[in-house]
Amino acid sequence: MKGVGTGRVTSDPDSPKTAAMDTNDTYTAIGLMSGTSMDGVDAAVLVTDGRDRVEQGPALTIPYDDAFRARLRAAIAGTGDMDAVEVEITDLHRDAVRVLMERAGLSADQVDIVGFHGHTVLHEPEVGRTRQIGLSQRLADHLGIDVVGDLRLADMAAGGQGAPVAPVFHRALAGPEGRPVVVLNMGGVANVTWLGPGEADLLGFDTGPGNAPIDDWCWRMVGRMYDADGALAKAGTVDQARLARMLADPYFDRKPPKSLDRDAFHERVAEAVDGLSPEDGAATLVAFSAETIAGSARWFPAPPTRWIATGGGRHNPALMAAIAAAVDGEIVSFAVETGQLIKKNDVIMKLDSRDAGLQVRVADTRVKEAENALERARRLRDNNVRSKANVEDAEVILERAKLELSQAREALADHTMRAPFDGIVGIPRVEVGDRVTTASEIITIDDRTTLQVEFEVAERHLSRLVQDMPVKARTPSFRDKDIEGHIIKIDSRVDPVSRTVKVRAAFPNTDDSLRPGMSFFVHLDLPGEMLASVPELALQWQNGESFVWRIVDGASERVAVVSKRRLNNKVLIEGDVKPGDVVVVEGVQRLRNGRTVDISQSEGS
Repeated sequence: MKGVGTGRVTSDPDSPKTAAMDTNDTYTAIGLMSGTSMDGVDAAVLVTDGRDRVEQGPALTIPYDDAFRARLRAAIAGTGDMDAVEVEITDLHRDAVRVLMERAGLSADQVDIVGFHGHTVLHEPEVGRTRQIGLSQRLADHLGIDVVGDLRLADMAAGGQGAPVAPVFHRALAGPEGRPVVVLNMGGVANVTWLGPGEADLLGFDTGPGNAPIDDWCWRMVGRMYDADGALAKAGTVDQARLARMLADPYFDRKPPKSLDRDAFHERVAEAVDGLSPEDGAATLVAFSAETIAGSARWFPAPPTRWIATGGGRHNPALMAAIAAAVDGEIVSFAVETGQLIKKNDVIMKLDSRDAGLQVRVADTRVKEAENALERARRLRDNNVRSKANVEDAEVILERAKLELSQAREALADHTMRAPFDGIVGIPRVEVGDRVTTASEIITIDDRTTLQVEFEVAERHLSRLVQDMPVKARTPSFRDKDIEGHIIKIDSRVDPVSRTVKVRAAFPNTDDSLRPGMSFFVHLDLPGEMLASVPELALQWQNGESFVWRIVDGASERVAVVSKRRLNNKVLIEGDVKPGDVVVVEGVQRLRNGRTVDISQSEGS
């Protein structure tokens, strides 16, 4: 046996698959996961090129029975037999692979690789330590398939956090459309993957608690492995003061990259919920997970258009509802009516601000803690127990806490939407009770005092366009009304395809009869020479020369002209022809100079 790359174990050192994996375009892989929720083994078949192509095959979950879950809990807590549990969990993964292969109709030689994450029992990225139990060699021997294990070690060795490990997989699954998007994975710990429009626009980190505190509370209080259907949490009430104390943990103010151990908040959580009823404790812990997930958005480079929820937590209706409430904003009131004239900074609507108000209380708690710490540091300095540097550190922490309080108050103010300028209110796109995000269209406000209309002018007329040139327009809504305006902007470049330049004109709307979105027919008088126009049928050609037949005193006269441009069934011409002249349109074949002509029908001049 030999290792191939970090953590890779092969069942046969001469296996032809090892060489084949260097040349194949795609590989058939089986991925394995035992999450910190301790609910069971997840196994899935994937066909992938290892980069951006992923074809999903069959998948299954084999739950852990209560007896094994208890042994796993005890081993993690240091009161059980870790070595025995590691063998047992390896064999449970082996069984999951065999069941999956049977269902998928796969033999061992049809599977290129098995990804074996194992089960995390320790994760301390701040000191470069992580451990996932699971015996990769044992699994490879039993399956006869190459196994890759210890998936976090290379990242940790390179100075990374070693978690989360799923962002590149999320990128391949999500595809390039609809970004930025966030993939939320809720296991024992919750993590997010933010995906921007570019291939390198990727950010992943642990947000905080997921299911672990809720599961542990249920086990402790009612002897259940988890809160089925969120029933406990739904029946309880969130204790806002205790929630604020949990949210004051400094982890949430750390900038990514960052990751967590499953029990990172165990002591803080245990103290915060001590004495609560099972229902209120579950409700408060659900709010804790939801608030920290929503709070992760502060680190995203741009607001996401949508959140995609994955992991075991998505099966908890109480948790999903709490996340939706924290991530989105619920409209609680509208302060304006359709058609109302409002002024800049007038209140338009208000969003539910309970969560933002909670963040203010959390930040206020941190300020008080920092003030107390500074006071203690000064007393100890005065007694020669602490140094001046300790006091300076405490002063910096207090200033940072005050800044966070200011930011929290600004976020609370953002839950009240105000008018950015004077205008008329349109019909709202949403109603009271709806949930909105930063991407939601809520209401329109139009300043209709002056309407701006954009239109295009042919490139050949560019030299005759000037700022403030008068413009006239008509609209189908008022067919007989001339609307007068002037040019306010002329684009700096010509469109290379249409060979036109974009022009913007302003039309005063003093009687408020015009509306944004109307169509306009724009008339622009450009300075330049005047040309006569004749119907297309009047223009004749002979020996490469163009001419028209003009009627003078009832006789035909041939007049040489030069065609300049065709326009709407007319031809602009240069020559000895002036407005009002009568030209022949039909019967031109029989005409000669001086021939008497009877006009059978006149179509105007």
